[in-house]
Amino acid sequence: MRIGIALGDPNGIGPEIAIKAAQRISDTVLVGDGFVIRDTAARLGVPAPEFVDAPGLDPAGYAPGQLDPRAGKATVAYAQAAIHLAESRRVDAVIGC
Repeated sequence: MRIGIALGDPNGIGPEIAIKAAQRISDTVLVGDGFVIRDTAARLGVPAPEFVDAPGLDPAGYAPGQLDPRAGKATVAYAQAAIHLAESRRVDAVIGC
C-alpha cells in the first residue's frame, strides 16, 4: 500500500513529522513544496524522502516556527494535491500531518 503524506503547515511541525514517518514507513511519498521538504530534511540531517512537489507556498512565506496565513493556505494546497494523487490512483491512502 502506497501512502501519500500531506505536509501540513510548512512553518509548523508537520514537515518534520512527515519526514520522520517516511523514514519508518515503507512505500510513502510526501506531498508539499519541495524546498520545504529539502530544507527540513537538511535541518534534521537526513536525506530528503521521495516527494511530489506540490507548490503551495511562496518561499517568502517560509519561516519555520512563525505564524503566517500563507502557510495555512499552503496546508490546504498540500491536502488537495494528496487527494488528487489518491483519486488518480498514484497512492492508496492519504494522511496529513
